[in-house]
Amino acid sequence: MTDFDLDLGNGTLTIQGETLKAEVVTMKSLREVMANPEKIIPISSNAYPMYYTFKGFKEVNDLRFDFLVIPVGVYGDEYNKTYGAFYPYYGGSKVTHAGLYQVLKGNAHFILQKVVEGTGLEEVIVVKANRGDVVIIPPNYGFTIVNPHKKEQLILTNIISKNIVPDSTVYKIMRGASYYEMTHGYMINPSYRYAPEIKINTATEWNRVYAISKHLNSDIYEVLVNTPDKLDFIKDPYKLR
Repeated sequence: MTDFDLDLGNGTLTIQGETLKAEVVTMKSLREVMANPEKIIPISSNAYPMYYTFKGFKEVNDLRFDFLVIPVGVYGDEYNKTYGAFYPYYGGSKVTHAGLYQVLKGNAHFILQKVVEGTGLEEVIVVKANRGDVVIIPPNYGFTIVNPHKKEQLILTNIISKNIVPDSTVYKIMRGASYYEMTHGYMINPSYRYAPEIKINTATEWNRVYAISKHLNSDIYEVLVNTPDKLDFIKDPYKLR
């Protein structure tokens, strides 16, 4: 899934004869979850595009295939990132949906945090992913995706249930994830009363916890198109257990 034409100036991605228009998150929104928003001036920078989502290139079995582009950037000493979100609960359960990402270009750091109802923040893991790596967003984990590179934009694909809308409420209230990734390392977000020590995993180490390799080969798009039943755990998180 590498043969596409990306035009960020016009906010378009063209693939297989189809042109997708981006949903753009600007500096105005991302300021809400940044470590040092007061260092980012002038106010006119509010309109600056921070990252781009191209939704719905392919839909199969109620699963949706999207693209995500996070350009290079350091703002107030913090690397560019996504806003942060949790997937919604599955049915009437206390288990959230899962999701799946794959890195097409660049390097990605997934800041994952698990919140347990009644006890708060239980675990924070940074999953480091390189080109070609697949990363699962497991049930009950929130996630922020960071582009930790100063020269190369980050391009990812992802698959989620097409009927869900990620929820960023926790990240908005807490002004981001429990940790910010700065140029000098990870910094605790002071809005959290408690943040566990970060654990660092490679994508391979992380996916092994969920035996995710049994579901996939090297290209999640090909899995979606040819063997979508292998991705049923994205629609029903209980199938991941």
